[in-house]
Amino acid sequence: MITPDPRKYAGATEEQSSPGNTEVTSAEAVSVLAEDTARPSASVGTVSTPEAPSGEKPRRSFFRRFPNVRRFAEALLILGAAILAAAVMSRYPEWISARYVRFSRAAQHVLGSIFGIFPFSFVEFLLYAALLAVPCGAAALIVLAKKRVGGVKRLARWLSHTSQIAASMLAVFILTWGVNYYSAGLGYSLGLDVHERPAETLRAALEEITLDLAQAESELPKDAGGEIVWPSFSEQSDIAREAWRELAESEPYFAGASPVRVKPVAASRALSYMGLTGIFVAFTGEANVNRDFRDSGRIFTMAHELAHSLGCAAENEANFAAYLACRGSSSPYARYSGLLAAFVYCYNQLVGVDREAAFECWYMLPESIIDELHARNAYWQSFEGEIKKAATAVNDGYLKTMAQPSGVKSYGEVVDLILADYDARH
Repeated sequence: MITPDPRKYAGATEEQSSPGNTEVTSAEAVSVLAEDTARPSASVGTVSTPEAPSGEKPRRSFFRRFPNVRRFAEALLILGAAILAAAVMSRYPEWISARYVRFSRAAQHVLGSIFGIFPFSFVEFLLYAALLAVPCGAAALIVLAKKRVGGVKRLARWLSHTSQIAASMLAVFILTWGVNYYSAGLGYSLGLDVHERPAETLRAALEEITLDLAQAESELPKDAGGEIVWPSFSEQSDIAREAWRELAESEPYFAGASPVRVKPVAASRALSYMGLTGIFVAFTGEANVNRDFRDSGRIFTMAHELAHSLGCAAENEANFAAYLACRGSSSPYARYSGLLAAFVYCYNQLVGVDREAAFECWYMLPESIIDELHARNAYWQSFEGEIKKAATAVNDGYLKTMAQPSGVKSYGEVVDLILADYDARH
């Protein structure tokens, strides 16, 4: 059985005495006058402040005396406000789909354009810098805390500033993109009737996908040995972006969508060990893709990560949007990659309800496509292990936290959208 690609005053008070009725003699008056003239007068535009009584310090508020506590409180306030705002917006899913998504696309486009000036993944660079700086900085502060007076305060100050930065980043993530998880859904936005359909519909849709996939594969350039000649990573990125532009022209919901440049991950081998083909980072608006796995799945993955940047937060919806972009592309590379992904998802589901029908579709494929599917399986099986299990568990927990109760299984729920689209077209 084929498995699909996986895939944040107090101010001092002053008491004033009331004037008394004490008489002042002439001699005393002269003495007082002499003293007054001897005192320096306040300059124009300044205000003389009373001195605190001898031995008494001016009183300060709690947060002025404990600035680190203030910073930790500010971090909690920033994050709490963002979560509260998201909770309020989540009560209006139709508004999110109709209005918020446009703001999110614009915000992510600005972020993606800013960080797009870097030819490498900026967030990956930040990750390596953090992995190096955080332990080294913490160790240095601990040493200072032991050797010098005030070292503990320095450590607390560093931690409080870090908490502010982390809270601000999470707030940006939530307010500029995370709310998309609570939309009414891509099916609603595209006017599709999404519900469970019978096996007959799934079989018919898979047969259509199989024939379209074979046609797209026949249009691809091949070498003397019959192997597909794939373009470079940057050229594949251009193909995926163009596929999205074409979809934006034909589908009103995506009108005006402007996808950013896809970036390769330097540590792509590490992503393969984690079972990941790509990662979208809303903090920087970057679509990051694994450049190590099979070419046949890369353009679809690029389109998937670009779908995230354009407001499709849920994994099944990002898969479906990528499928639409690839299927309608003028490039056979994009059509082949998108249809191959759709075949895998639909085939795996049909195997569970009608094995014979699924096998019939399998044997309708050209031998070259079957060989490619076997090669993809072999590639991912070579990375099976504890690292992948741990990464999958983390991803599963994140997705469930972000209103996707199916977790990593939500990737395969794209089939419901594919079938809804199939019925709408027939």
